[in-house]
Amino acid sequence: MAIGAATSQGFPDSRRQPSRHHCQTHNAVLAAHLLLQSVEAKLPKQKKNLDVTKYKNAMVSHKGRSEAH
Repeated sequence: MAIGAATSQGFPDSRRQPSRHHCQTHNAVLAAHLLLQSVEAKLPKQKKNLDVTKYKNAMVSHKGRSEAH
């Protein structure tokens, strides 16, 4: 085939469309990356909320022990 000749798909050799499998893989990687970014954005807030809850529970427990004595 000559340089720059059209393939059976009508595109030059250097500009062939990616396969459907390649597009699906690319989309899956993109979706996974976006999901990871979303999780990373939420984790600090969840950790902060968990820390606040643990602190409150510790304070209630401490207050209960203090009043028992």
